[in-house]
Amino acid sequence: MTIETEESIVIRADTEFPPSALWCPACGRHVEMVTLEQAAQIGGVSPRTVCDWMETGLVHFIEVGDGLSICRPSLSIKRAASRATFSTGKTSLHRRKP
Repeated sequence: MTIETEESIVIRADTEFPPSALWCPACGRHVEMVTLEQAAQIGGVSPRTVCDWMETGLVHFIEVGDGLSICRPSLSIKRAASRATFSTGKTSLHRRKP
């Protein structure tokens, strides 16, 4: 006599938030968070530049475990602002005359 059994397990993700969604205190809502490397790739810049943006408050981030999670919507705002600066030729940097 042979008895065969079959078991199916279905795991459904929470459909309200994507798996990478975390609470961004600056946005006041759940948003998609990305790693430093992903943020640099999205922004078309180096990871050091993203760190500079974080230090100056231009992009939102939170510390999670041993690393950082960067708010993707704030990256989009930063990119849009950068494009506007380049297209208008205006810059927020001031040079001193020698």
